[in-house]
Amino acid sequence: MSPLHDLGFDRLDEIRLPQDLDADSVRRWIQRVCRTLEITPTAFAKSAQASPSNINRFLASQDTSANLGARTIAKLFSAATSLNLERTRSPDPASTGHVDPDAFWLSSVQVAGTIIADDRGSTIRPLSAPFPLTVPVLGRYRRLKVAHLIDYDHPGQAFPRGSVVIGCEFDGPAIASGDRLLISRPDRAANRTEVSLRECLLSPNGDAWLASLDRSNDRTPDMYLGRVGDGSDIVLPPQLGWTIDYQIAATLRPERAGAKPVSFDHGAKKGLLTGAK
Repeated sequence: MSPLHDLGFDRLDEIRLPQDLDADSVRRWIQRVCRTLEITPTAFAKSAQASPSNINRFLASQDTSANLGARTIAKLFSAATSLNLERTRSPDPASTGHVDPDAFWLSSVQVAGTIIADDRGSTIRPLSAPFPLTVPVLGRYRRLKVAHLIDYDHPGQAFPRGSVVIGCEFDGPAIASGDRLLISRPDRAANRTEVSLRECLLSPNGDAWLASLDRSNDRTPDMYLGRVGDGSDIVLPPQLGWTIDYQIAATLRPERAGAKPVSFDHGAKKGLLTGAK
């Protein structure tokens, strides 16, 4: 595995907005984004659904008081993030073979929604203002797709409230034991899509199951995938009505309050406290 100081990266820092959004800084930022993403200002404006003539006129101007509006800058940044993520998901075929699957890679992803839960199950609520996130992941998971924030508490859930679940492209259809997935199915009665966080487990007799990571107290496997034998693949049977949205590449979990207190009685006897003789 490669050392962390030798990380691959996807140039998110090169498209990050400057701290000062004066006219000259915004001009330099647009030019830098275009160089980084290898696109023209016109193509950049079109991807942001902004006026290409206004963007080109702004770039050609020397007027330090004539700036783009906040809404236009926000649209440009959102487009730059999406274009950068698309490039990360679709790496250059010529370089794909050189990616060590066990090396770390800095990849960016957009946190696009929150996973909420009620009596009907879990679903995703889109964020009105998605935001980018950069995380180190193994090379095999670097094609990140989307991330979601967990916004509920349930006894036994693997990812507590405040966790961020980061998904990558699922190179299926075969599922491997230990894979963690976000799966979904339509809930037509509630006019929404139900989602569930799952882990693939193999029983001692070769049966493959998906166990809940989000709403199960004991993580009892409850979704049967079939018996695995003679090199057969594990797949999600279509008759279950669920589809795989993404594979979980990484998670961010908040520190939790209320940890069990630690006794220092034993350490005090051995002189481990500060100032002990």
